Amino acid sequence: MESPAIILIVDDEYYNRELLKVMLASEGFELATATSGEDALVMIELHQPDLILLDALMTGMDGYEVARRVKEKHRTTNIPIIMVSALDDRESILLGLSAGAEDFMAKPIDRVELCIRIRNLLRLKAYGDHLEKYSERLEAEVAERTSQLAERTKTLEQRAFLLRESQARTNYALGVGGIGVWEIDFATDGMIWSDTMLVVTGAAAAPATGHQFLNIVHPDDRSMVIQSQATCVRLKRDLDIEFRIVMPAGAARWIASHARCMYDEQDAPVRLIGVSTNIDARNGSIPDQ
Repeated sequence: MESPAIILIVDDEYYNRELLKVMLASEGFELATATSGEDALVMIELHQPDLILLDALMTGMDGYEVARRVKEKHRTTNIPIIMVSALDDRESILLGLSAGAEDFMAKPIDRVELCIRIRNLLRLKAYGDHLEKYSERLEAEVAERTSQLAERTKTLEQRAFLLRESQARTNYALGVGGIGVWEIDFATDGMIWSDTMLVVTGAAAAPATGHQFLNIVHPDDRSMVIQSQATCVRLKRDLDIEFRIVMPAGAARWIASHARCMYDEQDAPVRLIGVSTNIDARNGSIPDQ
């Protein structure tokens, strides 16, 4: 069960404090009293009440100054204040509202009206407190997610950097070894070439598809390349062939390719990955026919 609302009664007159306590005794509130504005500020700082019934005219610090000090602090600004005064003129009412009071009641106080106003203000305060807590929670969640996103971004950047370094080392090693790497996606016929494949084949540009690649294979070797790829896929046997590539100037270059087919969980062929090398030095260049 929720704790009862704490009502702080601030009045320098004993009779007025006791009268308000009697009016509110049966309402289920927890009642506290302060005999001066100075004492009220100390009590508010130590134990924040849910609502303040504040006498406007007190010796020493009056209620207007108390209200101003309560409202200027962030941790107490949401505490509703009902200003109570023997004065009911327009100037006194405006002065109390300007000081930050949410409501103003003139003496003598009507008990039923007082209880209704208190409960209305407590309901508004509870709603405001809920919104404030929700906002704080939301801000905390946003801050946490922002921090997590920043951390993930940092991790991805680090991985991307390491990947670029790895690719640079791989490309250097492939270049030194005269090895090209390629891949054909069976679903799209898309083909990927490493930068070193251009050097190995002498092609002007990397083919975008497996069909385009076959167009630069020497016509006399094209059928053999197609059949070898089909056999590799069907028998799940590595492809190991030598064939000629027709370069842009028309000359042919001998290429040795080794490839393997990759399969999915349903044992369907997914892609063909392979490596190629230039073996002109062994077989000799053959002019275009």
